[in-house]
Amino acid sequence: MESLQVLLVDDEYLAIEDLKSMVDWEALGYRIAGAAHNGKQALGIAAREKLDIIITDISMPGMDGIELIRQIRKKQPHMRFLLLTAYAEIDYMKQAFRLGVEDYLMKDEITSDSLSAKLTEIRDKYLSDLCLNYTYIQKNLHHTFLDSKAAIPEDIISVLPAGYSYLVIAPDILFPWVEDHGLQERYPITKRLADAQVLCENFKDAHAKNLYVFQAYNNKLVLLLKVPPSHSGAYLHQAVYRFAQALHRHFTEHMAESFSIFYHPQVQPLDKLHQDYFCRQKTLRARYFLENRQIRSLDDPDLFITNTRTDLSESKINSLLEKDPDQLLSFTEELFQNILTRHNYLGLSEYTQVYFSCIFRSLSVEPEDLEDSNLVNARSVHAWILSQLEHICRLKKHKRTRETQKAIQFIADYYANEHLSVQQIADEAGLSTTHLGRVFKQDTGLTVWDYLTRYRIEQSCKILEKEDLKIYHVAGMVGYSSSQYFSQVFYKLKGVKPLDYKNKVTNSRKGGPE
Repeated sequence: MESLQVLLVDDEYLAIEDLKSMVDWEALGYRIAGAAHNGKQALGIAAREKLDIIITDISMPGMDGIELIRQIRKKQPHMRFLLLTAYAEIDYMKQAFRLGVEDYLMKDEITSDSLSAKLTEIRDKYLSDLCLNYTYIQKNLHHTFLDSKAAIPEDIISVLPAGYSYLVIAPDILFPWVEDHGLQERYPITKRLADAQVLCENFKDAHAKNLYVFQAYNNKLVLLLKVPPSHSGAYLHQAVYRFAQALHRHFTEHMAESFSIFYHPQVQPLDKLHQDYFCRQKTLRARYFLENRQIRSLDDPDLFITNTRTDLSESKINSLLEKDPDQLLSFTEELFQNILTRHNYLGLSEYTQVYFSCIFRSLSVEPEDLEDSNLVNARSVHAWILSQLEHICRLKKHKRTRETQKAIQFIADYYANEHLSVQQIADEAGLSTTHLGRVFKQDTGLTVWDYLTRYRIEQSCKILEKEDLKIYHVAGMVGYSSSQYFSQVFYKLKGVKPLDYKNKVTNSRKGGPE
């Protein structure tokens, strides 16, 4: 914690000199920022200097201590005061305490110990209030920056009346929404932001003062900056950029997850800054098309997006896979490059959703195969999708072994037997369970048990589409004695419950809504 800046005010020169020498101000956490010999002079210093506490005599010619407090309170309501008086006048003290004075000391009774104790008490209260004020302001800013139509509360404006520069700190993660695969739980954005917020709160740099950091709309952090005053716009830009660089290095050293930082060097009052933040949301989506761990100005020309639909569908991907795997790979590459070149955000959203959904649901890949590094931007997501498709295409081209074919046929003949085991299937194929597992996975991309499970669910779909049967009946027909367990497996693979699937098929036949 920095030293508290204190101003000493007394019309007696020796009284001020006595105060300066009476205690070790630095050891107590204070720095004497100046001294004044009357109220008018003190007002001028308070207007120029950043002060935390004023220690003033009550009785001074011209402007007394009470009037000084009253004048300063108008512009600096949070200033702290300690009064010095040679006599305990009740009326004076009543006025002083009504104005929010911290405490007073009798001049004739001041000792090093009493002054030291009082200064320690005031500093402790200051730090406590500072913590409470920081939390209060931070919470209010957080709620205000969640809503583009919200207004900055008046009490926040009174505490933060000046203009500020700001940073936007965004996690580098292109999050694909795929139903029922638990990706939200695997990649909790709020946890990342909370960790990053703590890192920001404890960060200090000489180029600018880190004032407040809080979570804001659309899963980002906003950090308010106060830059030392300067008449040069170039100096301001350089100071904010260097602060962003230092913070970026701090993130790289202390966080495994990737973050990018965007800065706005111009000074703005809070209400304008609030508007500016929401105006930037659309173009900030362009970060997905850039490299991760970026430091860029919010006015960077690369921050632009377009929005055009691609008409992509899972059926189209599956059709290409069946007809010509090589064509699927070239189609995917061409589609992505078109999206990337145009910064087509809507196209990227469709691309990630459809391909991830198709890969997870139809092509035997699990969300656990995803790493953080696969999701930091559009290029990394595309690289992962392409690697999965290439693997699947290789499996399609690869001729299945005789043992795998025998196992698949045995599953097709006996899948309805709830006691069917991998050992029985391996015996039919003439291999050990371990050997069959390795050969079967190479040929199909699936374990034997996963293939059996998927085959059973596909057969249940055919039954649900053709016959009007109870769910427990269908479960028994495909090898499940428990309809509840059958429903759980069905939901995991199809994304809907068996009854909902059945109703959807029925409504579709009747021409009703799906």
